[in-house]
Amino acid sequence: MTVGSPGGGQFFDRVLEHRARGVRGFVLVLAFALLGSWLVVEAAVHWRESQRSVERSLLLDQAAQAVAGQVQGGGLLGAVSLLGLSEPLLKDMARGLLAPDDSAALERLAVARGRFLIQGVYVMAADGTVVAHETPGQKSTGINLAFRPYFQQALRGAATVYAAIGSNTKERGLYYAAPLYENETPSSTIIGAVMFKVGFQSVDVQLARVGLPTLLLSPQGVTFASTRPEWLFAMAPPLTQARIDAVRASRQMGHHFDNGVASALPFSPDAGEVVIDGTTYAVGQRSLDWKDPGGAWQLLVLDDTSALMPPGARLQVGGVAFVVLSLLGLLVLDLLLSRRRVAAARERFHVLGAALESSPVAVVITDADGLIDWVNPQYERNTGYPLKEVRGKKPSLVSSGQTPQRTYQQMWSTLLSGQSWQGQFVNRRRDGSIYYDEATLSPVFDKTGKRIGMVGLHEDVTERMQAQKELQRRERLLNELLEQQTAIFDNAPPILLVCDGRIRQFNPAFVELMRGTAAELLGRDIAVLFNGASSSERFTARVAPRLAQGQALREEATLCRLDGSSYAARLAGRGLKVEGCLTASIWVIEDITEARQAEVAMREAAERLEIAQEAGKVGVFDVNLESGRILWSDKLVAMMGL
Repeated sequence: MTVGSPGGGQFFDRVLEHRARGVRGFVLVLAFALLGSWLVVEAAVHWRESQRSVERSLLLDQAAQAVAGQVQGGGLLGAVSLLGLSEPLLKDMARGLLAPDDSAALERLAVARGRFLIQGVYVMAADGTVVAHETPGQKSTGINLAFRPYFQQALRGAATVYAAIGSNTKERGLYYAAPLYENETPSSTIIGAVMFKVGFQSVDVQLARVGLPTLLLSPQGVTFASTRPEWLFAMAPPLTQARIDAVRASRQMGHHFDNGVASALPFSPDAGEVVIDGTTYAVGQRSLDWKDPGGAWQLLVLDDTSALMPPGARLQVGGVAFVVLSLLGLLVLDLLLSRRRVAAARERFHVLGAALESSPVAVVITDADGLIDWVNPQYERNTGYPLKEVRGKKPSLVSSGQTPQRTYQQMWSTLLSGQSWQGQFVNRRRDGSIYYDEATLSPVFDKTGKRIGMVGLHEDVTERMQAQKELQRRERLLNELLEQQTAIFDNAPPILLVCDGRIRQFNPAFVELMRGTAAELLGRDIAVLFNGASSSERFTARVAPRLAQGQALREEATLCRLDGSSYAARLAGRGLKVEGCLTASIWVIEDITEARQAEVAMREAAERLEIAQEAGKVGVFDVNLESGRILWSDKLVAMMGL
């Protein structure tokens, strides 16, 4: 008997070949699992970054709206503009007719300060000198603020909001400035300025509510507010001496740049992503325009993206993906190499089941009769029911009765047709609390097409639904406000919006005045109001320059209705800026025909009475019953010889 017989050698070669295929397959499985786990990690990172980008954009929009609303809300610009038009005591002080800080004027300013909860009210003469300052703190009467941009803009007729550091208080504040007019019309001479000062703490509170590092940059790139104190008054790069000198010359930042040096922000606002102290941040920005003379401000938010998927989480996701993919690959390899190793394959499926148990999504598996066979721990956490209590029961165990019947009808219609169904349930936990469940249900069939079970993936979306409801509530409030404004517009006197010489918009009172319909008026040339192009052109040539200057106009003209009748009208108008239009103006029209006719009738009656007195020997006297006095006409005095 020889050891190296042909039969023994062939057997040994087959064993080596079988082992070689197993080793090569094992290496391929590991390579596939490694590549797949890397792809899974990259996909998870990309998905989380995309999701966070949407959340960050929404958060930034909300923060921008909150800051803009804090600065522009409350009607402070309108209030200070009205004060500059209507308070004669302030005008007398600006003209030097009253002494600075006149007590009566300060009482009026104190009323305004108390009503709007502001820190101080200033009145400045035409040369920029503060002639009145009503404040509970240190007064600024006598100082000159002519260098402030808000004062310069006020002398040009503009109402502005300006953020700066106070000369006396050395504190940040918002300054709402408006022109002080000589008379009660904006067309009169500007003799000074009126200003409200409000503390900047309310804006700081809005920034703190963002929950992320947030900065507010001035038009010159200086950090005026920051949730990180070390960045306050730092300047955005590039840092040049010319920029520092320009900020120092404006004195907007008080004395922070008097030494000619400045600290630089550790990043550029225009960068999409920056690394600060070894941490990666995504940079989001929004422009804020609140009529600052220097231009628009910038709101910046830094979002720590390294925390979205830290190395430990990446390793965990990659490890889980590697294990799962490796197990799947080994199972396939094992089945391909030998069908007799079914038992070993089942053990590996137990490992896959462990992965399902650690899934962040609740998993429910039912049998062919729809009874629960298995749930994972996430289901137990979501519902409060352990597996031993729900096994053998229907998934409707957690039903609250608040899910519409139509949802169940659609679900069963889809599942019975052999397709997967997605939808939402309103369920009840074991403790009685309600939660919203977003579910994906899929029927499972055997090789013959018979349904053998059902797999359900469930996610608790209660917080997301509550956020959506809050958003819907705010949208309803906005719609209600719009409806109120529409109701005011619809019930006002005749109002007309003219854009580029054509009728753009109007209210029902204007339609009634014109004795036509809205369809007949919309889009018509304004010449229809003047019974011809020549009259319309003359009127336009007369008022256009003043409208362009922002003046409020009051005119009288003879207008025509659609039926050809004419009427005397008094028009009050002002220029507007309307997107898509070169020129636009809004007019309030008053029909004064009857008033004119009454004036003519009274004048004619007086003339007839005078003629009658002169023609005949008629004397007239008038007795005032309240005072007892008698008024004699000249004719009666002559007749009586008095």
